[in-house]
Amino acid sequence: MKNPTRFVLAAALLAIPIAQAADIRVLCSQPMRGPLAGIAEAFQRDTGHRVELVFGVSDDMLKRLAAGEPADAVVLTRRFFETAMKAGHVVGGSGIEIGRLGIGVVVRAGAAVPDISTPEALKRALLEADTVVFNQRASGIHFAGVLERLGIAGALKARSRRPEVDADVFEQIQKGKGRDVGVVLMASVPADGGKTVKLVAPLPAQLQSYEPYFAGLTTNAKTPVAAKAFTAFLTSAKTKATLAQRGVDQAK
Repeated sequence: MKNPTRFVLAAALLAIPIAQAADIRVLCSQPMRGPLAGIAEAFQRDTGHRVELVFGVSDDMLKRLAAGEPADAVVLTRRFFETAMKAGHVVGGSGIEIGRLGIGVVVRAGAAVPDISTPEALKRALLEADTVVFNQRASGIHFAGVLERLGIAGALKARSRRPEVDADVFEQIQKGKGRDVGVVLMASVPADGGKTVKLVAPLPAQLQSYEPYFAGLTTNAKTPVAAKAFTAFLTSAKTKATLAQRGVDQAK
């Protein structure tokens, strides 16, 4: 005959609720797609929590939050993060800086690599280019100012192309035939070993601009504890090392 005490104990243990894995939904600015590749999977392996990363243009992310789209956390540029916080969509004080993105120059795979090591060298390279392609977002707006500072905005006006986002810049550079130069966020360069476009170098330090990115919790998060664990994971030493390898600057 089975021991009744042991049977009761086993039944009681089975009745204890097991902590369930949470589903976390994170709205992210598009330039972080490459740097965050595989990060959600690494977090799931460590914690069991599943993370869905949803990428889009930053201002569209704000509109989606305002429309009530479900999200537990966000990864946005500082400007958009602060706007979302002021609008009541992001929890005040939850923001964690995960790094900053700098601007660099790309050319078509196999094309000659220009010298852009100094402002004067960059100026020569741009004047020698057949086309100069840069986006209409924050990094492109900054670069338009760089052209003004270099005194060549007028000279390059007819040869400048301004698509909406970096993905369109890469497409135009890849399809080009001449000495075409693209200016993009370095972290957005395709991780294909230079098979489509090649990163030449960052803009010279005197002309560089860095855009900080912040992660934080939304005010309507369904899984705030797990979401907070994920944002903290983004600043762990291991994750920071991975992000740094992918062009996310960690300097303060």
